[in-house]
Amino acid sequence: MSFLSRLKAVAYNLDRAIASAAGAPDQATISSEAGEAAARGKWWGRVLCWGLDKIQPGHCAHARKHTDKLEGADDGFVG
Repeated sequence: MSFLSRLKAVAYNLDRAIASAAGAPDQATISSEAGEAAARGKWWGRVLCWGLDKIQPGHCAHARKHTDKLEGADDGFVG
């Protein structure tokens, strides 16, 4: 595994740890939680997703799908 790959893995897992510390489900990231909040009309989720989507279009939507797949795998199915 290259240094860059390890750095990305550390950043991803730090993201999940921060989200978990804030009360999110095990597989959630800050981005997926922001996407969920935006879908519920929460201002902070809309603002965060707006900024993230400027950097990477569809970022929050992708994060939500990824989290759903991981949670499905934890439940014994992927879908």
